[in-house]
Amino acid sequence: MEVKSHTCESQEGVDIVNLSGRLGVEEAEQLEGMLSKALTQCETGMILDMTDVSFISSAGLRVLVQLRQAANDAGKTIAMMNVQPAVYKIFKLTSFEKIIGVFENEKQAIKAITK
Repeated sequence: MEVKSHTCESQEGVDIVNLSGRLGVEEAEQLEGMLSKALTQCETGMILDMTDVSFISSAGLRVLVQLRQAANDAGKTIAMMNVQPAVYKIFKLTSFEKIIGVFENEKQAIKAITK
């Protein structure tokens, strides 16, 4: 699991976090720490770019649910973009896309965060 974060060039206060690899049991604890740190560093919200995520388990979903709760508690918003079909299928089966918004591109995700 690799996590890279950078500030969105088109919208100040929004950070984009690029995730890659598998979000499974083995990666969950490390991912939780990295995403918590990234959340504290963003001002308005965070977009998770899921382009390179090939798999997500229930442990990965748990980390994302906890991230959303922490964001809500801090008055920030979380969105996801570029979710791969195999991962999106899991989101649909679990109704996860109702917990964190899933968008096709950065422009749509930014609009959802900054509304």
